[in-house]
This record gives sequence, structure tokens and C-alpha cells, in this order.
Amino acid sequence: MKSHFLQPDEVRMFTLKRGVPKTEYDYNNKADKLFYQEKIGEYLMKGWRIKRIEESYRRIIVLMDAHGLDTSYLVFKRTSSREEMDAAMQANRLCLKLIKSLDDGEYRNKALMNDILDNGVTRLYAYPTFEFNLPRLNTYEMAHEESDVESLDLNNAYAMCLYQNGLISFEMFDMLVSAAKGVRLRVLGMLAKNQDIWNEKHDEESKWSVAYKSKYHNLFFFAQNEVAKMMCDLKQILTDKYFIFFWVDGIYYRKSTPKKNKTEMLDYISGRVNKAYNYDYKFEKVPYLKYYKEGTKRLLYLTKENRHGEPEPKLYSLSRAWLKEEAVEVL
Repeated sequence: MKSHFLQPDEVRMFTLKRGVPKTEYDYNNKADKLFYQEKIGEYLMKGWRIKRIEESYRRIIVLMDAHGLDTSYLVFKRTSSREEMDAAMQANRLCLKLIKSLDDGEYRNKALMNDILDNGVTRLYAYPTFEFNLPRLNTYEMAHEESDVESLDLNNAYAMCLYQNGLISFEMFDMLVSAAKGVRLRVLGMLAKNQDIWNEKHDEESKWSVAYKSKYHNLFFFAQNEVAKMMCDLKQILTDKYFIFFWVDGIYYRKSTPKKNKTEMLDYISGRVNKAYNYDYKFEKVPYLKYYKEGTKRLLYLTKENRHGEPEPKLYSLSRAWLKEEAVEVL
């Protein structure tokens, strides 16, 4: 089977068709992922023409006949709790309302919207969504600990960014920030939902396509990049002496950071330096932070004080390849 990695064609989202037989499998661990790969190889070796669809939470193998019609589906899906499924359904409904408001032109900055829709965001300078000022652990030094850390988190950063840039209406912004946390965190990500689609047959070149939930998917990446730029600027204000790490919309630094640096950060994010930046924020105390290795994994454990002044534990799993992928919260 040959493959190529050119710029993919953009196609319509794939959906399961009624009446086509479907078999479901789990997609939760390495064994499940290996079984998925084995099934792809098995059907290709048997001479089947297949289409495979890869999303964030599931994989689909479509067996097709000689005319290109779907004959069977093998659906590999990540197991979700009832709460996760409810939050996802609510987020999807809110995302559809957002798309309709954009279709109806309910936003102020028509020029910027047209620019994003016509040209995307790849021409913008891409800022990292995370950066760590932590030591590289080796076999002799397997842990790094910090105490008396503080964090500054932006509230509703992506929604605020889109509203301040005139890309969503106030009504839509209010709907987003009023939603439950488990819902609102998903909505803009859903706007950027995509499928990678491959059409394959044994000894034929694989054709790769990409499908997006809506034409507004680049709004998510625009907001992501704008917030990432802010985090990079805040890191510069802190300097390497006090900066520890940031990811997405929160930055962590040493409590010993001079007051003038903290004041400069607040001037920056509250619009006193640049009116385009005017974000709500909150400070949180982080009494303890530990960065360590466990086998091949790199883990970050920290405690944050909640509104009652009680420390709450959080554990993050970081990429093995020195944080080349964004950190994912696991607790």
C-alpha cells in the first residue's frame, strides 16, 4: 500500500448511513489500537476497497463494494461516561447555534471574518500553546520540585478573544460563558472538529482528505493563536528567572516574582497597554509542584488552592518526547 502526505483535499463530513450493517469495538488502550490497525491490514490484504475515518474519539473502517457504496462499518469508539456524553450533546447544540449566528452575519468585524475564511490562519506567526521552563530529567535526577508557586489564568479566553475581535456577537458570547464549564470548554473545539479520511486499496496509492464540521473552523485556531501570543508575551515579562510554564490560557511563575513584573502583566492583559487585550483573570496559589518521570512517562503533579483555601491535587501527563504534544489533564 502506497501513501503520500501532500496537502489533503477538503471534503464533506462523513456520516454513518442508515441500513448499513455496523459492528462496534472499544478504542481505549494500546491493544484496541493494535486491533484496529490489524483490521485495516486484514481487509486490504483480502482485496477490499476501504475508507477509514479518524476523529478525536473514534475510528471508522468502511468496507466498500466495486461501485464505491458502503457495505459495512467497523466503528472503534472511546468509552465515555454518561456525564461526558451529556456534556458533548449540550456542547454540540450550542455549537450549532454558534454556526447559525455566524451564518446570519451576527458579528461586527466583517473584514477580519472574510480574511480568516478566505485565507485561513497559516499566514500568521504560529505561537506555541505551551512552554516549559523545567529541567530535562535524567537517570540521576528524576524529579524537580517547587513550592510557593502562583498562577494567572484567563477566564473564558477563547470566547473573549473572538468577541473582542468582533467575530461573535455579545449574545453568543454570553451564551458561551454562561454554559457549564464542561460544556463551554468543548464548544469552540467542536467548531474546529475535523475528520481525516483515507481511501485505500492494496497496492494502490492512498488518497487523504480532511473534513471540517463547519467553514468557521479557523476561528478556533485564530483564538488559540491570539491567546498563545499573550502567554508568550507574559513569559517575556516574567523572564526566565521567575517563569515556570504556561499552557493554553494559564501561566505559572514563582511567588518571588517582583511586584513590578506582576503589575506589568496585569497592565498587559487588562487593556491598559493594548486595548485589543482586555481579559478577565484570576490568581491561584499553587503550594506545591512536582515534575517527575515514571517509566517512559513525564508527569506533573501540583496542588491548587480552591475558593475555600483548601489544596486540590491535579495530575498531568506530558508527552514522552520532551513535551512535543500539548499536555493532557488526566485527573
